[in-house]
Amino acid sequence: DFDPENWGEETFFRSNEMYIGGAAVLSNGTVAISTTLPVEYRDEEDEKIPSVFPNDYREGSVAGVMCFVGRWNPAGGDYDWQRSETMFLPRKQSTRGLVELDLSELANGNLLLLMRGSNVGLDPVACPARKWFSVSKDGGLTWSPVSDIRYDTGETLYSPASISHSFRSSKTGKLYWIGNITETPPNGNSPRYPLQIVEVDEETPSFKKDTLTVIDDRDPERDSVHVQVSNFSVLENRETGEVELYLVRL
Repeated sequence: DFDPENWGEETFFRSNEMYIGGAAVLSNGTVAISTTLPVEYRDEEDEKIPSVFPNDYREGSVAGVMCFVGRWNPAGGDYDWQRSETMFLPRKQSTRGLVELDLSELANGNLLLLMRGSNVGLDPVACPARKWFSVSKDGGLTWSPVSDIRYDTGETLYSPASISHSFRSSKTGKLYWIGNITETPPNGNSPRYPLQIVEVDEETPSFKKDTLTVIDDRDPERDSVHVQVSNFSVLENRETGEVELYLVRL
């Protein structure tokens, strides 16, 4: 347990480590915070598949997901917290677990969690790289089985191990996702182009294919095949409602 007299105790940090993902203030007044953390999972066949960080940082575990849901307690002057059930993928689907979590509240009040996986070390054709998702109907305490996000046509899509971000436009009221979707099966992190924006169908949920729009792409005359248009920050200008995206081409 945490000891305020010895806050740097290594055994506390090693047993309570986590990587903070997306957070959201919800319409019901609660706060939801998504985290990547070790989830116990033992499977003899699955453990033969190579693990890559952060899947390998604790024996007998994979990098899974948990959400913390807090409600303000006026009497106590602090938040009361509950933790959700855990989610994870076996190594045969993601050798690097579930990371870089993107959390949004949908129009119907459900929560959508979009997650980065990775197929590094696996056959990219037999084990395609996807973006993964789960839905909560109770404010973040229980979640649907992790599945790959698809187009509203039902078609699958490829996405490398790269960050993504969702936001709701104050102009249109619609939810949009920005990230990398590729034409060919990615191998781990690559390729990280093009960068696209697409509207989210909030009922399914899925990506509305006919709204898919390229923001930036590799220029064959100027860029190597290793160029990355992936690490970005995005915000909505509060005065104009315009979307501002900041990206360094690597």
